[in-house]
Amino acid sequence: MERGPSECELDATLLPASGAAVAPGGALDPAQRARRAVARTVLRLAAPLEPRLLERFGKHSPAIQRARAWKKRLRSETSPVEEATGSGGPAPAPPAASPPQLPFGVNLAGYVRGEFGVAEMARASAAALAAVGVPHVLIEARTHVHRHLDPRVTAVSDANPFGINLIHVNADQVHAFREQRGPGFFQDRRNIGVWFWEVEPFPSRWPDAFRALDEIWVASRHVHTIVSRASPIPVVHVPFPLHVAATPLPLERARYGIPGDAFAFLFHFDFLSELERKNPLGAVRAFQRAFAGGEPVALVVKSINSEHAPEALARLREAIGGDARIVHLDGHVTRDELLSLVAGCDGYLSLHRAEGLGLGLAEALSFGKPVVATGYSGNLDFMTPSNSFLVGYELVTLDHDHGPYAAGSRWAEPDLGHAAELLRMVVRYPDLGHARGARGARELAAEWSAARAGRAMLERLRLVAPDLAIVEAHADTP
Repeated sequence: MERGPSECELDATLLPASGAAVAPGGALDPAQRARRAVARTVLRLAAPLEPRLLERFGKHSPAIQRARAWKKRLRSETSPVEEATGSGGPAPAPPAASPPQLPFGVNLAGYVRGEFGVAEMARASAAALAAVGVPHVLIEARTHVHRHLDPRVTAVSDANPFGINLIHVNADQVHAFREQRGPGFFQDRRNIGVWFWEVEPFPSRWPDAFRALDEIWVASRHVHTIVSRASPIPVVHVPFPLHVAATPLPLERARYGIPGDAFAFLFHFDFLSELERKNPLGAVRAFQRAFAGGEPVALVVKSINSEHAPEALARLREAIGGDARIVHLDGHVTRDELLSLVAGCDGYLSLHRAEGLGLGLAEALSFGKPVVATGYSGNLDFMTPSNSFLVGYELVTLDHDHGPYAAGSRWAEPDLGHAAELLRMVVRYPDLGHARGARGARELAAEWSAARAGRAMLERLRLVAPDLAIVEAHADTP
């Protein structure tokens, strides 16, 4: 099937290398005649493409809007003038105004005060930009179900003064964000979405989300594979900072009911991220299979947003049953308290069926903890057999819907027997667990810092908006 041009190809087709307009009146010099010929040729070649492009991207697409502005300017190049004498004919229409030249910088929009994973990644993105000195403002978006009380963000902007919008809103929420902010928010700017999606194939039900953007950034190779197969616009893998540089507060185990002498594994998750995908039931079953009784071990299951998923909460409680070794902590805590919990436990367990990236896993590795996790999806960007304990799995096809994940999608079914073996290995051979965890911490610090991620972002931003980058370069010149 013939594939239509992308929005980048549209820009390349319709934007001329030089947009200088012909001066009113007077004879045309050779350079002006050449520009006129080029303008006529570009308009002639682009005309048949316009209906297809409008159908593919929609009239509100940022690239379509820019192309129309340049189309007007091209037409001004071909306006009739008296080439021979400069008199006797009507004066040409003035050229259409160019899009305003906005300063280089990023309008970072997202759930910047939210208390969930996508919100944490938006704040990590801001930290990366700050680490390399990219000017930016934070613009708040909100959901109607998550809590938005993170105290670390104290200043947000209602305006987007810079030339690049970096929108940390997933595909299913782009329409709501656009309705909230209005089309003017996107106009005359390069619009980049930051998306997470964990299972393949990518749903076909959000075509308008692509039309609102110029390109999409994803934080893992796994998400890149999924989204790029469905996207009509560029999808770029841009690493985000994962290393936790903060020093955690000491954990008071007694406060949470965690036995002081137990080897405690932790798993934390959000009920709104779908119980079946996060798979805490698998973690409980693997733990119970690994340790029949008598060993000084514990499993801490930390969750939020159970009030939005009462049936899922009931299933988790049923799986735990009367096992006193399993501590379920439900409800929001501060970021410092969560990191204290991660650092204060002895290991981390995640038998997820799919992860876009795996923020909790990266937190545990940052503190040098032995991590037992499914060897599948986004976490493989930073987890290896040398720094973690990766659980085998089988790829399965969903036979019915699980929340937003439709029947026919694919994810991993982790091997609980293998997971149990690895849990026993971590407890019985602590030196091995410490060695792998320490290696993971070193690798995250070296390869997943805010500064390193910021440099990758800045490099891409200069490619996305080269005209703005030129303004930035001139501003830096003494």
